[in-house]
Amino acid sequence: MSRASGRLARHGSFDNLYLRTMIMVLASVDITSFGILLFSLSPHASTFVPPHSRQRP
Repeated sequence: MSRASGRLARHGSFDNLYLRTMIMVLASVDITSFGILLFSLSPHASTFVPPHSRQRP
């Protein structure tokens, strides 16, 4: 019985490591895509002039 419980414990720790690795990979992909999105929007945000700040001719 001890061999089966040891095998189960090793298998459970492998699943935990796999799950943590997948979460870290997904978090890194999310952060990277969010950074790229902000970087690509920044030139448009700096050149945007709100309608109320335009001068009338």
